[in-house]
Amino acid sequence: TALFQNERGVTYIGTSGGGFNVMYEDRIEKVEYIPALSQSTVLAIYESPGGELWIGLESSKPALYVLRKSGNRFVVLRTYDEITKEKNIKTVSGIIPDGKGGVWVSSYGAGVVNIKEREITLLDSKNGLPSDDIYTVKKDSKGNLWIGTYQGGLVKYDGLKCTIFNQENGLPDNNILTLCEDKRGNIIVGTANKGMAIYDGKTFKGISTGEGLCSDVVYTLITDDKDRIWVGTDKGVNRISRADDGSI
Repeated sequence: TALFQNERGVTYIGTSGGGFNVMYEDRIEKVEYIPALSQSTVLAIYESPGGELWIGLESSKPALYVLRKSGNRFVVLRTYDEITKEKNIKTVSGIIPDGKGGVWVSSYGAGVVNIKEREITLLDSKNGLPSDDIYTVKKDSKGNLWIGTYQGGLVKYDGLKCTIFNQENGLPDNNILTLCEDKRGNIIVGTANKGMAIYDGKTFKGISTGEGLCSDVVYTLITDDKDRIWVGTDKGVNRISRADDGSI
């Protein structure tokens, strides 16, 4: 499941087993005329400034589609297999802009791929990642790419090297489901088993059910304009308020 809203207010809705829908101001359109997408599980959606719609699928081959609107219908421009043959991606977990005209694509089983037109950069366990199973990716305000892995912890990629954070150096859990950044530049990490943690560039401060979270399984994190953290778990939602100095 995924959501993406473009600058025109059009919202793309990815579903579990039902492809994707497009929500306009006055109607919702189910895209049923592309057979490969109509009954798929959509995990990631991103629309580029140029109007290309990137769709990432679960357990599909190909798992990455690039569409464009032509009249009243979407047409397939290309699939991941047509972009590169170097990786056999079966599930795409995330798609985000790289800030340089391309996208970062995270996957289960093939690490992270940077796609910029026909230029491909592969970031996987062969060149720095602790795991090729990636749940989430986030680009921070300084241009670093943060990568949440399955069983490999958290990775910070600065464009040259990978820095790995795991339970051995303060991360509460090595399974990272979601990431966000607050206005102070702290990275907030949601885990699969140990709640969440706030990284200030030096240490991780863990927050779990012992401090009041609904659950230690954290699927979603966002911050609002009042510097509060909203935490989506498998058993409900928490809102965390902070003091002026950022403390919980």
